[in-house]
Amino acid sequence: MSRLGMGGWRIGWLIANERIIRAANSVNAYVNMTCNTFVQECAAYALEHYSELNYDKIFDGYARKRDKLYGLLNSIKGITCFKPEGTCYLFPNVSKFYSLHRDKILNEIYKSGWFNDLEEGSKEQERQYIEKYKSYAVYIFILIKYRVGVLPGCCYGPYSDDYIRFSFSVKVEAVEEAIKRLNPLLNLG
Repeated sequence: MSRLGMGGWRIGWLIANERIIRAANSVNAYVNMTCNTFVQECAAYALEHYSELNYDKIFDGYARKRDKLYGLLNSIKGITCFKPEGTCYLFPNVSKFYSLHRDKILNEIYKSGWFNDLEEGSKEQERQYIEKYKSYAVYIFILIKYRVGVLPGCCYGPYSDDYIRFSFSVKVEAVEEAIKRLNPLLNLG
């Protein structure tokens, strides 16, 4: 339901044969708690009133924001991005970008004062993350240098470390501002 303006309100359904549904129910009973009643009611209302709530217009807005951000990301040397059809996130691959700019990225982080307010043990842990996870280093670099918040792929596990996550579920002005701030990446070299 997050795509219908109810961010974080998780609800879903499954259409499958009976055997799969029984297995999914068994797993679900041990993995998730039940969904709040008010979330179920809001979800039902949103689905029943889909047209009058102008969700097509909302989804068109998501597509426009996605396309703007997608165009920029794929224009940056070393970044490749798949164009999703049903989400409000882009998950570009930054592994080549990191390889091309590793020294600049690390230099920018270490000279920035990123560690100044951390206690000694936390500083060491932060250094280890920066050295171990390229997505974490790219995340901090983009945050420090361009003031744009993304999520490092390593948050999703070690197999996602080649990626960072951009959300375009924000207002169009925020996406446009992020694009403006990230434009210098086009000329990074």
